[in-house]
Amino acid sequence: MQFYYHTNIGYGEFNSNTGVIVIDSDPTEFGLENLPSGNFAISGEGEDRLFGTVSGSAVLDFPNSVGSVNNTISITDGTGRFSGATGTLRLLENLTLDNPDITAPVTGLPLISGSVQTFQTVPEANQITGLLSLGVIGFSVLNRRRRF
Repeated sequence: MQFYYHTNIGYGEFNSNTGVIVIDSDPTEFGLENLPSGNFAISGEGEDRLFGTVSGSAVLDFPNSVGSVNNTISITDGTGRFSGATGTLRLLENLTLDNPDITAPVTGLPLISGSVQTFQTVPEANQITGLLSLGVIGFSVLNRRRRF
């Protein structure tokens, strides 16, 4: 299945001594109160979407203009074929840091892997199934009587 785009809204805390950003969807992890929880969404064809939360870290090496991201995405729900989905995905990404400003956009290609479970509903029998079943039974009974 091909996914077309994702959004990741979260919070992070940068340690300038180590170059590490700790990432989490929960703003209270960083002492931030009265802010909405972050979220992750990935969209596929039509109404197919996955939703979840993200936690992990990013390491920025500005002298060498590179960085890396290692996040865990906890899938909490979905829509379309992914309604009620759960699972865990891993997001790994190597970054190119073109600008030493930590707020500047970065270039990278994320690799997402993992597993997602969905719960398929069993369709209920409708009237046509019942009528066909009665017809088969009736035919069998009539056919059996003719042999004797």
